[in-house]
Amino acid sequence: MRMAGSTIRVSDATHEKLRELSHQLGEPISSLVARGTEMLRREHFLRSTNDAFARLRNDPSEWQAELEERAAWNGMLTDSEERS
Repeated sequence: MRMAGSTIRVSDATHEKLRELSHQLGEPISSLVARGTEMLRREHFLRSTNDAFARLRNDPSEWQAELEERAAWNGMLTDSEERS
């Protein structure tokens, strides 16, 4: 079954690496490109999240607000558990 798709241009060196991986892993190049793209998307998401968290930690007033919100949520969880 052939998927509809688009053509992308890559360097000869990249294409050769993809061909080698395709042969070694027994997967079509299109699958490798899809997997690699998803891995990069996830890596970018996690890096962005970590950067945002670092900025939050480096702002004392915002970090204090975060800690207070966490405490409020934790109190709500404890109240709920006690009622059960």
